[in-house]
Amino acid sequence: MIFSLELCAAVNGTQLINDDQVGFIVGGRPERMAPIRPTVAWDICGPIATKADAAKARDGIAKVNAQGIGYMCYFGLGHIETAGSKEELWKEFSDFKLKEEGRKVDLDGNVATGNYDVSTTTPAYLETVVQILKNMVDAGGAAVGVDEGWGSCGPGYSADFNKHALSGFRELLKENFSETELKEKYDIENINTFDYAAEIRKIPVIVRDAEGKNGPGKPFCQVWWRARIQREIEPGEKLSAETLGHQMGNAGGMPLVREWIWYNHETLRKFHKEIILRSKVYAESVGREWHVYINVYTDLGEGGNIWLLADQLDIVVGETWPEFPEEHMTSFYKNIRSRGKRFWPMDWPGQELTPMHQPNNGLIETFLAEAYTNGCYAQYPEVTGAHKRRVDAYFMFIKKHERFFRKSDAEIAVMYSLSNCAGTLRREGRGAREYHGAARLLEDLHRSYDVVFAGNDTWVSYDLTLRELTAYKAIVLPWMRYLSPQQRRLILEYTERGGIVLAMGDIGTHGLNGNRYPSSE
Repeated sequence: MIFSLELCAAVNGTQLINDDQVGFIVGGRPERMAPIRPTVAWDICGPIATKADAAKARDGIAKVNAQGIGYMCYFGLGHIETAGSKEELWKEFSDFKLKEEGRKVDLDGNVATGNYDVSTTTPAYLETVVQILKNMVDAGGAAVGVDEGWGSCGPGYSADFNKHALSGFRELLKENFSETELKEKYDIENINTFDYAAEIRKIPVIVRDAEGKNGPGKPFCQVWWRARIQREIEPGEKLSAETLGHQMGNAGGMPLVREWIWYNHETLRKFHKEIILRSKVYAESVGREWHVYINVYTDLGEGGNIWLLADQLDIVVGETWPEFPEEHMTSFYKNIRSRGKRFWPMDWPGQELTPMHQPNNGLIETFLAEAYTNGCYAQYPEVTGAHKRRVDAYFMFIKKHERFFRKSDAEIAVMYSLSNCAGTLRREGRGAREYHGAARLLEDLHRSYDVVFAGNDTWVSYDLTLRELTAYKAIVLPWMRYLSPQQRRLILEYTERGGIVLAMGDIGTHGLNGNRYPSSE
Protein backbone atom coordinates (compact mmCIF):
# COMPACT_ATOMS: atom_id res chain seq x y z
CA MET A 1 0.00 0.00 0.00
CA ILE A 2 1.21 3.50 -0.79
CA PHE A 3 0.55 5.83 2.11
CA SER A 4 0.65 9.13 0.27
CA LEU A 5 -0.22 12.23 2.21
CA GLU A 6 -1.10 15.69 1.01
CA LEU A 7 -0.37 18.48 3.44
CA CYS A 8 -3.36 20.75 3.30
CA ALA A 9 -1.90 24.25 3.39
CA ALA A 10 -4.01 26.44 5.66
CA VAL A 11 -3.26 30.14 5.94
CA ASN A 12 -2.81 30.14 9.70
CA GLY A 13 -3.51 28.19 12.84
CA THR A 14 -7.12 29.31 13.17
CA GLN A 15 -8.43 28.38 9.72
CA LEU A 16 -10.68 25.37 9.37
CA ILE A 17 -10.82 23.30 6.20
CA ASN A 18 -12.39 25.26 3.33
CA ASP A 19 -13.33 24.73 -0.33
CA ASP A 20 -9.90 25.78 -1.60
CA GLN A 21 -8.25 23.14 0.54
CA VAL A 22 -10.80 20.50 -0.47
CA GLY A 23 -10.07 21.27 -4.11
CA PHE A 24 -6.36 20.94 -3.49
CA ILE A 25 -6.79 17.51 -1.89
CA VAL A 26 -9.12 15.97 -4.44
CA GLY A 27 -7.40 17.23 -7.58
CA GLY A 28 -7.87 20.96 -7.91
CA ARG A 29 -4.11 21.41 -8.38
CA PRO A 30 -2.94 18.49 -10.54
CA GLU A 31 0.58 19.86 -10.77
CA ARG A 32 0.94 19.10 -7.06
CA MET A 33 -1.00 15.84 -6.85
CA ALA A 34 0.42 12.39 -6.25
CA PRO A 35 0.04 9.96 -9.18
CA ILE A 36 -2.20 7.77 -7.02
CA ARG A 37 -5.06 8.63 -4.70
CA PRO A 38 -3.83 9.68 -1.24
CA THR A 39 -4.85 7.40 1.60
CA VAL A 40 -5.39 10.34 3.88
CA ALA A 41 -5.03 14.13 3.87
CA TRP A 42 -3.60 15.82 6.93
CA ASP A 43 -4.69 19.41 7.48
CA ILE A 44 -1.74 20.62 9.53
CA CYS A 45 -3.39 23.88 10.56
CA GLY A 46 -7.08 23.01 10.72
CA PRO A 47 -8.00 23.09 14.40
CA ILE A 48 -10.91 20.97 15.59
CA ALA A 49 -11.24 21.16 19.35
CA THR A 50 -14.77 22.19 20.27
CA LYS A 51 -18.13 20.94 19.04
CA ALA A 52 -18.52 24.26 17.20
CA ASP A 53 -15.23 23.63 15.38
CA ALA A 54 -16.44 20.16 14.38
CA ALA A 55 -19.72 21.51 13.03
CA LYS A 56 -17.93 24.09 10.87
CA ALA A 57 -15.48 21.52 9.45
CA ARG A 58 -18.01 18.73 8.79
CA ASP A 59 -19.04 19.71 5.22
CA GLY A 60 -15.47 20.15 4.00
CA ILE A 61 -14.39 16.83 5.50
CA ALA A 62 -17.40 15.10 3.92
CA LYS A 63 -16.28 16.32 0.49
CA VAL A 64 -12.84 14.83 1.06
CA ASN A 65 -14.31 11.54 2.30
CA ALA A 66 -16.58 11.37 -0.76
CA GLN A 67 -13.45 11.04 -2.90
CA GLY A 68 -12.32 7.98 -0.96
CA ILE A 69 -9.72 9.97 0.97
CA GLY A 70 -9.63 9.95 4.75
CA TYR A 71 -9.21 13.21 6.64
CA MET A 72 -6.59 13.35 9.37
CA CYS A 73 -7.15 16.06 11.94
CA TYR A 74 -4.26 17.97 13.49
CA PHE A 75 -3.80 18.22 17.24
CA GLY A 76 -0.84 19.70 19.08
CA LEU A 77 -0.64 17.98 22.45
CA GLY A 78 1.30 20.85 24.04
CA HIS A 79 -1.52 23.31 23.43
CA ILE A 80 -5.12 23.57 22.21
CA GLU A 81 -6.02 25.34 18.98
CA THR A 82 -9.60 26.35 18.21
CA ALA A 83 -11.27 28.32 15.44
CA GLY A 84 -13.28 30.04 18.16
CA SER A 85 -12.25 32.12 21.16
CA LYS A 86 -10.34 31.03 24.23
CA GLU A 87 -13.40 31.78 26.33
CA GLU A 88 -15.48 29.35 24.24
CA LEU A 89 -12.77 26.76 24.73
CA TRP A 90 -12.78 27.08 28.53
CA LYS A 91 -16.59 27.01 28.57
CA GLU A 92 -16.92 23.81 26.53
CA PHE A 93 -14.55 21.93 28.80
CA SER A 94 -15.67 23.51 32.06
CA ASP A 95 -17.07 20.18 33.32
CA PHE A 96 -13.51 18.84 33.31
CA LYS A 97 -12.21 21.97 35.12
CA LEU A 98 -9.65 22.47 32.37
CA LYS A 99 -9.08 26.13 33.19
CA GLU A 100 -8.83 25.56 36.94
CA GLU A 101 -6.92 22.26 37.12
CA GLY A 102 -5.60 21.37 33.68
CA ARG A 103 -2.77 23.83 33.22
CA LYS A 104 0.95 23.78 33.91
CA VAL A 105 2.41 25.14 37.11
CA ASP A 106 5.95 26.51 37.17
CA LEU A 107 8.58 26.07 39.89
CA ASP A 108 7.37 29.19 41.70
CA GLY A 109 3.82 27.84 41.88
CA ASN A 110 2.42 30.15 39.19
CA VAL A 111 -0.40 28.69 37.10
CA ALA A 112 -0.03 29.18 33.36
CA THR A 113 -2.75 31.35 31.85
CA GLY A 114 -3.10 30.39 28.19
CA ASN A 115 -4.52 27.54 26.18
CA TYR A 116 -0.93 26.84 25.11
CA ASP A 117 0.02 25.86 28.67
CA VAL A 118 -1.93 22.69 29.40
CA SER A 119 -0.52 19.93 31.62
CA THR A 120 -0.32 16.35 30.36
CA THR A 121 -0.08 15.18 34.00
CA THR A 122 -3.62 16.25 34.93
CA PRO A 123 -6.92 14.34 34.80
CA ALA A 124 -8.60 17.53 33.57
CA TYR A 125 -6.48 17.69 30.42
CA LEU A 126 -6.79 13.94 29.84
CA GLU A 127 -10.59 14.19 29.81
CA THR A 128 -10.40 17.27 27.59
CA VAL A 129 -8.23 15.52 24.99
CA VAL A 130 -10.52 12.49 24.94
CA GLN A 131 -13.48 14.81 24.24
CA ILE A 132 -11.54 16.69 21.55
CA LEU A 133 -10.81 13.41 19.76
CA LYS A 134 -14.48 12.47 20.00
CA ASN A 135 -15.35 15.83 18.40
CA MET A 136 -12.94 15.03 15.57
CA VAL A 137 -14.64 11.67 15.02
CA ASP A 138 -18.02 13.41 14.95
CA ALA A 139 -16.69 15.88 12.36
CA GLY A 140 -15.98 12.94 10.03
CA GLY A 141 -12.27 12.57 10.70
CA ALA A 142 -10.63 9.22 9.95
CA ALA A 143 -7.51 9.85 12.03
CA VAL A 144 -5.70 12.29 14.23
CA GLY A 145 -2.08 13.32 13.86
CA VAL A 146 -0.90 14.28 17.34
CA ASP A 147 1.96 16.75 17.10
CA GLU A 148 4.21 17.73 20.03
CA GLY A 149 3.81 14.19 21.31
CA TRP A 150 5.59 14.93 24.62
CA GLY A 151 2.99 17.41 25.86
CA SER A 152 4.28 18.90 29.10
CA CYS A 153 6.12 15.67 30.04
CA GLY A 154 9.31 16.38 28.13
CA PRO A 155 11.48 15.97 26.22
CA GLY A 156 14.13 15.76 28.89
CA TYR A 157 13.51 17.41 32.22
CA SER A 158 9.91 18.60 32.64
CA ALA A 159 9.34 21.97 34.31
CA ASP A 160 5.65 21.27 34.99
CA PHE A 161 5.08 21.07 38.75
CA ASN A 162 1.31 20.74 38.80
CA LYS A 163 -0.04 19.19 42.01
CA HIS A 164 -0.89 16.01 40.11
CA ALA A 165 2.69 15.73 38.86
CA LEU A 166 4.09 16.14 42.37
CA SER A 167 1.70 13.64 43.93
CA GLY A 168 2.24 11.14 41.10
CA PHE A 169 5.99 11.45 41.57
CA ARG A 170 5.64 10.66 45.26
CA GLU A 171 3.68 7.54 44.38
CA LEU A 172 6.33 6.37 41.91
CA LEU A 173 9.07 6.77 44.53
CA LYS A 174 6.96 5.03 47.16
CA GLU A 175 6.21 2.07 44.88
CA ASN A 176 9.79 1.53 43.74
CA PHE A 177 11.99 2.37 46.72
CA SER A 178 11.92 1.27 50.34
CA GLU A 179 11.83 3.78 53.20
CA THR A 180 15.48 2.97 53.89
CA GLU A 181 16.46 3.63 50.26
CA LEU A 182 14.54 6.89 50.21
CA LYS A 183 16.34 8.05 53.33
CA GLU A 184 19.85 6.87 52.47
CA LYS A 185 19.85 7.58 48.73
CA TYR A 186 17.64 10.66 48.52
CA ASP A 187 17.53 12.05 52.07
CA ILE A 188 13.73 11.80 52.09
CA GLU A 189 12.46 11.41 55.64
CA ASN A 190 8.72 11.22 54.88
CA ILE A 191 7.66 10.39 51.34
CA ASN A 192 4.04 11.31 52.09
CA THR A 193 4.95 14.97 52.61
CA PHE A 194 7.84 15.15 50.14
CA ASP A 195 7.58 18.18 47.82
CA TYR A 196 9.94 17.88 44.87
CA ALA A 197 9.44 21.49 43.75
CA ALA A 198 10.30 22.75 47.23
CA GLU A 199 13.51 20.71 47.18
CA ILE A 200 14.57 22.24 43.88
CA ARG A 201 13.92 25.75 45.19
CA LYS A 202 16.58 25.11 47.87
CA ILE A 203 19.33 24.66 45.26
CA PRO A 204 21.68 27.62 44.68
CA VAL A 205 21.96 29.10 41.22
CA ILE A 206 25.39 28.29 39.82
CA VAL A 207 27.69 31.25 39.26
CA ARG A 208 31.20 30.56 37.96
CA ASP A 209 33.86 33.06 37.01
CA ALA A 210 31.72 35.91 38.35
CA GLU A 211 33.83 38.59 36.69
CA GLY A 212 33.71 36.90 33.28
CA LYS A 213 37.50 36.81 33.00
CA ASN A 214 37.40 33.62 30.94
CA GLY A 215 35.19 35.19 28.31
CA PRO A 216 31.43 35.66 27.87
CA GLY A 217 30.94 32.19 26.43
CA LYS A 218 31.85 30.40 29.67
CA PRO A 219 28.68 28.81 31.14
CA PHE A 220 27.34 30.32 34.36
CA CYS A 221 29.48 33.44 34.48
CA GLN A 222 27.50 36.62 35.07
CA VAL A 223 27.87 37.62 31.43
CA TRP A 224 26.37 34.24 30.46
CA TRP A 225 23.45 34.77 32.84
CA ARG A 226 22.82 38.34 31.62
CA ALA A 227 22.58 37.05 28.05
CA ARG A 228 19.83 34.66 29.16
CA ILE A 229 17.76 36.41 31.81
CA GLN A 230 18.85 40.03 31.26
CA ARG A 231 20.23 40.40 34.78
CA GLU A 232 22.98 39.13 37.05
CA ILE A 233 22.52 36.47 39.72
CA GLU A 234 22.26 37.80 43.28
CA PRO A 235 24.57 36.40 46.00
CA GLY A 236 23.02 33.29 47.52
CA GLU A 237 20.17 33.24 44.98
CA LYS A 238 18.24 29.95 44.76
CA LEU A 239 16.66 28.34 41.71
CA SER A 240 13.37 29.74 40.47
CA ALA A 241 11.19 29.36 37.40
CA GLU A 242 13.31 32.05 35.74
CA THR A 243 16.63 30.22 36.16
CA LEU A 244 15.65 26.53 36.31
CA GLY A 245 15.60 25.82 32.59
CA HIS A 246 19.04 27.32 32.00
CA GLN A 247 20.76 25.57 34.89
CA MET A 248 18.99 22.26 34.43
CA GLY A 249 19.95 22.14 30.76
CA ASN A 250 23.62 22.90 31.29
CA ALA A 251 24.78 21.32 34.57
CA GLY A 252 24.46 18.38 36.87
CA GLY A 253 23.72 18.50 40.56
CA MET A 254 19.93 18.46 40.29
CA PRO A 255 18.26 16.01 42.68
CA LEU A 256 16.26 13.02 41.42
CA VAL A 257 16.69 14.00 37.77
CA ARG A 258 16.53 10.46 36.39
CA GLU A 259 13.60 9.53 38.59
CA TRP A 260 11.65 12.69 37.63
CA ILE A 261 12.24 12.12 33.92
CA TRP A 262 11.23 8.47 34.27
CA TYR A 263 8.04 9.49 36.09
CA ASN A 264 7.12 11.86 33.26
CA HIS A 265 7.87 9.14 30.71
CA GLU A 266 5.51 6.77 32.48
CA THR A 267 2.86 9.49 32.79
CA LEU A 268 3.11 10.22 29.07
CA ARG A 269 2.82 6.53 28.17
CA LYS A 270 -0.31 6.10 30.30
CA PHE A 271 -1.82 9.34 28.97
CA HIS A 272 -1.48 8.25 25.34
CA LYS A 273 -2.68 4.74 26.08
CA GLU A 274 -5.84 6.20 27.60
CA ILE A 275 -6.65 8.66 24.82
CA ILE A 276 -5.99 6.07 22.11
CA LEU A 277 -8.15 3.40 23.71
CA ARG A 278 -11.05 5.66 24.61
CA SER A 279 -11.18 7.47 21.26
CA LYS A 280 -11.13 4.15 19.37
CA VAL A 281 -13.90 2.74 21.56
CA TYR A 282 -15.99 5.84 20.87
CA ALA A 283 -15.37 5.70 17.11
CA GLU A 284 -16.40 2.05 17.05
CA SER A 285 -19.58 2.88 18.99
CA VAL A 286 -20.67 5.33 16.27
CA GLY A 287 -19.59 3.06 13.42
CA ARG A 288 -16.49 4.93 12.31
CA GLU A 289 -12.93 3.84 11.56
CA TRP A 290 -10.39 5.80 13.59
CA HIS A 291 -6.59 5.84 13.67
CA VAL A 292 -4.10 7.59 15.91
CA TYR A 293 -0.68 8.75 14.74
CA ILE A 294 1.70 10.55 17.11
CA ASN A 295 4.77 12.59 16.23
CA VAL A 296 7.61 10.93 18.14
CA TYR A 297 11.30 11.59 18.68
CA THR A 298 13.44 9.15 16.70
CA ASP A 299 16.06 8.70 19.44
CA LEU A 300 16.17 4.96 20.24
CA GLY A 301 17.86 5.66 23.58
CA GLU A 302 16.34 7.20 26.68
CA GLY A 303 16.12 10.65 25.11
CA GLY A 304 13.27 9.64 22.81
CA ASN A 305 9.65 8.72 23.33
CA ILE A 306 9.47 6.30 20.43
CA TRP A 307 9.13 3.06 22.41
CA LEU A 308 7.04 4.70 25.11
CA LEU A 309 4.34 5.01 22.48
CA ALA A 310 5.00 3.06 19.28
CA ASP A 311 3.41 -0.22 20.36
CA GLN A 312 0.10 1.60 20.86
CA LEU A 313 0.05 3.44 17.52
CA ASP A 314 -1.40 2.57 14.14
CA ILE A 315 1.46 4.31 12.33
CA VAL A 316 4.48 5.98 13.89
CA VAL A 317 5.15 9.53 12.66
CA GLY A 318 8.13 11.81 13.13
CA GLU A 319 10.73 14.18 11.79
CA THR A 320 13.84 12.50 10.45
CA TRP A 321 17.54 13.36 10.75
CA PRO A 322 18.60 16.39 8.67
CA GLU A 323 22.03 15.00 7.65
CA PHE A 324 20.54 12.64 5.06
CA PRO A 325 21.98 10.73 3.24
CA GLU A 326 25.18 10.50 5.33
CA GLU A 327 23.04 9.84 8.42
CA HIS A 328 20.40 7.69 6.82
CA MET A 329 17.47 6.05 8.58
CA THR A 330 17.67 2.35 7.69
CA SER A 331 18.52 1.04 11.16
CA PHE A 332 15.74 3.17 12.66
CA TYR A 333 13.18 2.11 10.06
CA LYS A 334 14.04 -1.56 10.56
CA ASN A 335 13.76 -1.13 14.32
CA ILE A 336 10.17 0.09 13.97
CA ARG A 337 9.33 -2.63 11.46
CA SER A 338 10.63 -5.34 13.81
CA ARG A 339 7.57 -4.73 16.01
CA GLY A 340 5.18 -4.91 13.07
CA LYS A 341 4.84 -1.11 12.89
CA ARG A 342 5.41 1.28 10.02
CA PHE A 343 7.05 4.69 10.15
CA TRP A 344 5.96 7.75 8.22
CA PRO A 345 8.74 10.37 7.89
CA MET A 346 7.22 13.85 8.02
CA ASP A 347 9.94 15.46 5.90
CA TRP A 348 12.05 14.72 2.85
CA PRO A 349 15.16 16.00 1.01
CA GLY A 350 14.47 19.46 -0.32
CA GLN A 351 12.03 20.31 2.45
CA GLU A 352 13.63 20.19 5.92
CA LEU A 353 16.30 17.65 5.03
CA THR A 354 19.45 18.67 3.14
CA PRO A 355 19.39 20.26 0.58
CA MET A 356 16.87 22.40 2.48
CA HIS A 357 14.23 24.30 0.50
CA GLN A 358 15.36 22.82 -2.83
CA PRO A 359 12.43 20.53 -3.75
CA ASN A 360 13.71 19.33 -7.11
CA ASN A 361 16.80 17.35 -6.15
CA GLY A 362 18.26 13.94 -6.86
CA LEU A 363 18.01 12.64 -3.27
CA ILE A 364 14.25 12.18 -3.17
CA GLU A 365 14.31 8.89 -5.07
CA THR A 366 17.02 7.59 -2.71
CA PHE A 367 14.95 8.72 0.26
CA LEU A 368 11.82 6.98 -1.06
CA ALA A 369 13.77 3.81 -1.82
CA GLU A 370 15.12 3.64 1.72
CA ALA A 371 11.69 4.27 3.21
CA TYR A 372 9.71 1.72 1.20
CA THR A 373 12.30 -1.07 1.20
CA ASN A 374 12.32 -0.84 5.00
CA GLY A 375 8.56 -1.08 5.42
CA CYS A 376 7.76 2.62 5.72
CA TYR A 377 5.28 4.89 4.01
CA ALA A 378 6.01 8.29 2.49
CA GLN A 379 4.41 11.64 2.06
CA TYR A 380 4.23 12.89 -1.50
CA PRO A 381 7.02 15.47 -1.91
CA GLU A 382 6.72 18.94 -3.36
CA VAL A 383 8.29 18.35 -6.78
CA THR A 384 7.54 19.93 -10.14
CA GLY A 385 8.23 19.52 -13.84
CA ALA A 386 10.56 16.78 -15.06
CA HIS A 387 11.50 15.84 -11.52
CA LYS A 388 7.85 15.27 -10.65
CA ARG A 389 7.55 12.88 -13.59
CA ARG A 390 10.53 10.85 -12.32
CA VAL A 391 9.15 10.73 -8.77
CA ASP A 392 5.69 9.81 -10.04
CA ALA A 393 7.18 6.92 -12.01
CA TYR A 394 8.90 5.75 -8.85
CA PHE A 395 5.64 5.77 -6.88
CA MET A 396 3.88 3.90 -9.67
CA PHE A 397 6.60 1.23 -9.71
CA ILE A 398 6.09 0.67 -5.98
CA LYS A 399 2.34 0.53 -6.40
CA LYS A 400 2.49 -1.98 -9.25
CA HIS A 401 5.08 -4.23 -7.58
CA GLU A 402 4.12 -4.29 -3.92
CA ARG A 403 5.31 -7.89 -3.64
CA PHE A 404 8.90 -6.62 -3.79
CA PHE A 405 8.39 -4.79 -0.50
CA ARG A 406 6.68 -7.44 1.60
CA LYS A 407 9.38 -9.88 2.63
CA SER A 408 13.01 -9.64 3.67
CA ASP A 409 15.67 -12.02 2.38
CA ALA A 410 18.08 -11.21 5.22
CA GLU A 411 20.11 -14.01 6.80
CA ILE A 412 21.51 -11.77 9.54
CA ALA A 413 19.70 -9.88 12.30
CA VAL A 414 20.91 -7.15 14.64
CA MET A 415 19.44 -7.37 18.13
CA TYR A 416 18.04 -4.21 19.70
CA SER A 417 17.60 -4.28 23.47
CA LEU A 418 15.29 -1.62 24.87
CA SER A 419 16.51 -2.05 28.44
CA ASN A 420 20.14 -1.58 27.36
CA CYS A 421 19.52 1.41 25.13
CA ALA A 422 16.86 3.25 27.14
CA GLY A 423 17.76 2.12 30.65
CA THR A 424 15.44 1.63 33.61
CA LEU A 425 14.25 3.66 36.56
CA ARG A 426 17.34 2.65 38.52
CA ARG A 427 20.04 2.95 35.87
CA GLU A 428 20.86 5.01 32.82
CA GLY A 429 20.57 3.69 29.30
CA ARG A 430 23.58 3.20 27.09
CA GLY A 431 21.95 4.87 24.11
CA ALA A 432 21.75 3.33 20.65
CA ARG A 433 25.23 4.17 19.32
CA GLU A 434 26.43 0.57 19.25
CA TYR A 435 23.15 -0.61 17.72
CA HIS A 436 23.34 1.92 14.89
CA GLY A 437 27.07 1.24 14.50
CA ALA A 438 26.58 -2.51 14.06
CA ALA A 439 23.84 -1.85 11.52
CA ARG A 440 26.00 0.62 9.64
CA LEU A 441 28.83 -1.93 9.51
CA LEU A 442 26.53 -4.42 7.76
CA GLU A 443 25.26 -1.71 5.42
CA ASP A 444 28.80 -0.75 4.45
CA LEU A 445 29.47 -4.45 3.74
CA HIS A 446 26.32 -4.52 1.57
CA ARG A 447 24.79 -7.23 3.74
CA SER A 448 21.03 -7.25 4.11
CA TYR A 449 19.83 -7.49 7.71
CA ASP A 450 16.73 -7.43 9.87
CA VAL A 451 16.26 -6.37 13.49
CA VAL A 452 15.10 -8.56 16.36
CA PHE A 453 13.62 -6.72 19.33
CA ALA A 454 14.10 -7.41 23.04
CA GLY A 455 11.55 -5.54 25.16
CA ASN A 456 11.90 -4.28 28.72
CA ASP A 457 8.60 -5.52 30.23
CA THR A 458 7.61 -1.93 30.99
CA TRP A 459 7.16 0.09 27.81
CA VAL A 460 7.19 -2.98 25.55
CA SER A 461 6.33 -6.22 27.31
CA TYR A 462 7.03 -8.30 24.22
CA ASP A 463 10.21 -10.39 24.30
CA LEU A 464 12.19 -12.56 21.91
CA THR A 465 11.35 -16.10 20.91
CA LEU A 466 13.63 -18.86 19.70
CA ARG A 467 11.58 -19.12 16.53
CA GLU A 468 12.47 -15.54 15.65
CA LEU A 469 16.17 -16.08 16.21
CA THR A 470 16.42 -19.35 14.30
CA ALA A 471 15.04 -17.60 11.20
CA TYR A 472 18.56 -16.17 10.79
CA LYS A 473 21.97 -17.76 10.29
CA ALA A 474 23.65 -15.13 12.46
CA ILE A 475 22.65 -12.64 15.17
CA VAL A 476 24.71 -9.54 15.96
CA LEU A 477 24.70 -8.45 19.62
CA PRO A 478 26.03 -4.87 19.93
CA TRP A 479 26.97 -4.16 23.60
CA MET A 480 24.23 -5.83 25.65
CA ARG A 481 25.52 -5.84 29.18
CA TYR A 482 22.02 -6.16 30.64
CA LEU A 483 20.09 -9.32 29.77
CA SER A 484 17.41 -11.20 31.65
CA PRO A 485 18.02 -14.88 32.54
CA GLN A 486 15.48 -15.83 29.88
CA GLN A 487 17.25 -13.76 27.21
CA ARG A 488 20.62 -15.32 28.12
CA ARG A 489 19.20 -18.84 27.90
CA LEU A 490 17.58 -18.02 24.55
CA ILE A 491 20.84 -16.84 23.00
CA LEU A 492 22.69 -19.93 24.26
CA GLU A 493 19.99 -22.23 22.90
CA TYR A 494 20.20 -20.43 19.55
CA THR A 495 23.93 -21.20 19.35
CA GLU A 496 23.34 -24.82 20.40
CA ARG A 497 21.06 -25.17 17.38
CA GLY A 498 23.79 -23.98 15.05
CA GLY A 499 23.20 -20.24 15.09
CA ILE A 500 26.15 -17.86 14.95
CA VAL A 501 26.41 -15.00 17.45
CA LEU A 502 28.64 -12.01 16.70
CA ALA A 503 29.11 -10.24 20.04
CA MET A 504 30.51 -6.73 20.44
CA GLY A 505 31.42 -5.45 23.91
CA ASP A 506 29.87 -6.61 27.18
CA ILE A 507 27.18 -9.24 26.68
CA GLY A 508 24.86 -10.45 29.43
CA THR A 509 27.17 -9.80 32.39
CA HIS A 510 24.37 -8.08 34.35
CA GLY A 511 20.67 -8.57 34.88
CA LEU A 512 18.08 -6.02 33.79
CA ASN A 513 18.10 -4.59 37.34
CA GLY A 514 21.79 -3.74 36.97
CA ASN A 515 23.13 -6.44 39.32
CA ARG A 516 26.10 -8.43 38.07
CA TYR A 517 25.61 -12.15 37.51
CA PRO A 518 27.86 -14.45 39.59
CA SER A 519 31.15 -15.28 37.87
CA SER A 520 30.11 -18.95 37.87
CA GLU A 521 27.34 -18.07 35.42
